[in-house]
Amino acid sequence: MSFLRKLFGNDNMTAEEAERERQAKEFDALKYDGVAALRQNALPYAVKCLTHALEIKDDAETRDYLAQALIRCDNMEAAYEQLSRLASLEPDNVRIWLRMADVAYMMENYDAMTDACEKAIGIDSENAMANYSFARAYIGKDRSADAIGYLTKAISVSEDNPFWEACLLRGQTYLKMGNIEQASKDADNMLRQLGDNEDALLLKARCVTAEDDKTAAMSYYGRVIDANPFCAEAYEKRAILREMTGDDTGAQADRAALAELAAHDRPDENKQG
Repeated sequence: MSFLRKLFGNDNMTAEEAERERQAKEFDALKYDGVAALRQNALPYAVKCLTHALEIKDDAETRDYLAQALIRCDNMEAAYEQLSRLASLEPDNVRIWLRMADVAYMMENYDAMTDACEKAIGIDSENAMANYSFARAYIGKDRSADAIGYLTKAISVSEDNPFWEACLLRGQTYLKMGNIEQASKDADNMLRQLGDNEDALLLKARCVTAEDDKTAAMSYYGRVIDANPFCAEAYEKRAILREMTGDDTGAQADRAALAELAAHDRPDENKQG
């Protein structure tokens, strides 16, 4: 019957059918406009269109787009609410729980982040990102020792495709806990595999500084600067170390470089727009 109506016209369509058709067309138009606006970075309009579309029909894909738009608008609480609704529709979808964890992290809501990570790990305990996110939640809650276990799991399940972010965070966490030996091992492993990686070099520099090896620390900070000439921390820390070891000229040079970096980063207050 519906085929014949489409073929010969809709004159016999009931009021209820006509309303359903009108709403379907309106939903499609709002969703299309919302997605187009999202892609063009017209975020307030995207949120408006997608919200109205969902008032007509509850659609998982549209809700996903709305969550993306809200995140980009920095409206994290509203984005989390939309993702929660998605999770209730697809409770076994690890990706949704991990996105909820990321949004909770940006809100610094570590209890909500822990809950989302627990759900994700309950679905897939071998998921490296779920373990990594759980570790970040524990770090946010000042439970570094618990975080180490999840970071180690994230690293171990990613041996075929090394999870360097997890290795770096574990090293940083070990250092924060005062376990310089283990922190240094993580830094050394990254340097062996990645070469002069800025983050790994910084971690190693902090480790040898904690061991009061000023010569080694200055060397590593120098390598950081070679890797990234715009790393303010390296200039600042090396200036202090050079001053402590009597190299006032070197310290002044580092502080001059640091001041130059700061001048480039600082807007010209005297410039008229």
